[in-house]
Amino acid sequence: MKLMIQTLLGASWFVYALAAPQNSDHGLRLATSNPLEGFPALKGLHSRPGFAFVDPDGIYRAYLADGSVVDAARLTPEQLQYWLDVRAPLLSAIDAENERTTYATANPQDVPEEQLLHPPDEIKPHAQIQSMAEFVISPNPDPLQVAKRQVNCPPMYCVYGVHFPGAVNSRFTTSLKFARAGEDDAMPTFRVLDQDGAVIEKEQPDISDEEVLRLYKDMVSVSIMDVIMFDAQRQGKVSFYMVSAGEEGIAVGSASSLDTRDPIFAQYRETGIFQYRGFTFDDYMAQLFATKDDPGLARNMPVHYGSEKYHIHTISSPLATQIPHASGAAYAVKIQNQQNPTDDPRVVACYFGEGAASEGDFHAALNIAATRACPVLFICRNNGYAISTPTLEQYRGDGIASRGVGYGIDTIRVDGNDILAVREVTKRARELALQDGGRPVLIEAMSYRVSHHSTSDDSFAYRAKVEVEDWKRRDNPITRLRKWMEGKGIWNEEKEKDLRAETQRTDGGNEEDHGEIPKRVRCVRI
Repeated sequence: MKLMIQTLLGASWFVYALAAPQNSDHGLRLATSNPLEGFPALKGLHSRPGFAFVDPDGIYRAYLADGSVVDAARLTPEQLQYWLDVRAPLLSAIDAENERTTYATANPQDVPEEQLLHPPDEIKPHAQIQSMAEFVISPNPDPLQVAKRQVNCPPMYCVYGVHFPGAVNSRFTTSLKFARAGEDDAMPTFRVLDQDGAVIEKEQPDISDEEVLRLYKDMVSVSIMDVIMFDAQRQGKVSFYMVSAGEEGIAVGSASSLDTRDPIFAQYRETGIFQYRGFTFDDYMAQLFATKDDPGLARNMPVHYGSEKYHIHTISSPLATQIPHASGAAYAVKIQNQQNPTDDPRVVACYFGEGAASEGDFHAALNIAATRACPVLFICRNNGYAISTPTLEQYRGDGIASRGVGYGIDTIRVDGNDILAVREVTKRARELALQDGGRPVLIEAMSYRVSHHSTSDDSFAYRAKVEVEDWKRRDNPITRLRKWMEGKGIWNEEKEKDLRAETQRTDGGNEEDHGEIPKRVRCVRI
C-alpha cells in the first residue's frame, strides 16, 4: 500500500529523502539536463528530524529521529541549482510495505530516463536506520510506535515533511499547550566586565590600550559637556537640552565597531557617536545655539544634530520615525553593495529607546528589514523609562530582544554599561549583517537613565532620588571602564585629574579661551 503525499516546497528550503537500506537504488533522482550555471548562497535551510536535506555546499545531510547526523556524498552545484529551480514541487511516495521512499519530479513521465540520475553508489544510508518506518516522525515521541500504525495514519500527522507555508518550522503535536510568557528563561545579557571592572573570563578583551583610552576620553568628554549644557539651560542661555548620563557606553562603544562610512540614524542620546566620529565642541554649540555655522540651518531643536560629513542623519523628535527610514536606507545600501562588489560593504545602524519600540513604526521597520534581508543594526537602548513611563507599564514580554526573534532577526542582549561588551557585540553584529548579502540584527543594550528625560522633565516626580543615586554609585559605564584600566595599570588618579581639567577647557569651561556663553546668538535666516 502506498501513501502518497504531495509536498509543495518553498523557495528557501528543500527536503529530500534518503534511500532505505534494503533498496539503495530507490533514492533521490536528480534531473541533470540543462543544468543552470552559478550557485547562489541558499538561505533558510532547516534540518528536519528523520529527513535529509542538501545544504549550501551540496552535501546530503540526514537528520535522524534519534538526533544523530549523517553526512553523505556531494551534489554538483549545477545539479543542485537545477533541482531547486526547475523540478519543484516534488511528489513523494512512501511505500510502507517495502519500507522505502522515492522522490521524483512532479511529472516524471515528462523526463526521459537517461536524463534522470540516481544517487552515487557511495551514498550509504545510516546503519542505524533499520527501516523507512524509523525515518518517519509524528506527534508520538516514539517513532517506532508510529511505524506500527503508519499505514492508517493521516499523512498530515505522520510525516514531518508536510508543513504549512506560514510556519515551515513548526512540528505537529498532540499536546494542547499554550505558549506563555515567562515560562522559558529570559534571554541572557552578554557582558565582559562585571560591575567592579573585573574581567569575567580569563582572557583579556582584544583591544589596544590606545583604543581603550580613546573610548574612555570620549565618554568623559560627553559627560562633562552634558553637565555644562544642562547648567547653561538652567541659566537661560540655551532653550533645551538632553543628557546622556549613564548611557555613554552604548553610543561610544557601538560607534567604535562601525565603519566610519556606515550611515547612522540616531535618536537624542547618541551624542557619543558624534563624539567618536569627530564632532568638536564648536560643532555642538553651532547646533545648540542655532548659529550661522549650524549645518542644519537652525531648523531643528537643540541636541538634534546631524552630519553629512560623518554619515549621520539628522535626529528627529517624533519617536521611532528613524527606524523605517533606516530599513529603507539599508535596502538601498544592500543594492549598492551588490553593484559595487570591489568597495568595502556598508551597513546601516539605527538607534532608539525601548519606548520607541512601542510605536508601530518599530514593528513595520523590523518586518520589512527581515523580509527584504536588509543589512541594518537595530540598537535599542533599554534604560528603564520612556520619559516617565517605566518598563513595567510598557510591555509584559522579555524586553525588546524577544521581538527580534519573533520577526526572524538575529538578536542579542548586552550589558549597555559595559562598553567593552557593547563594542564586541556590535563588531560581531556588523559581521552578521553582511552575511548572505545582507540581514538585520537587533541589539538590546540594557542600561539605566541616570538623568532626567530632558531639561523639561523632573524625573523625581515619578521615581525616587535614592534610586538614581544608587545607579550612579554602583553601575556607571565610565566608572566601570576606569576600574578596569586602573587594574591594568594604564590609568591612575593623576591622569584622571589631568583628563578632566583638559576636557573642561576644551568643552568650554574656560571663558578665557571660549568666552562667556551668550544668552542670545544671532540665528541664520530660514
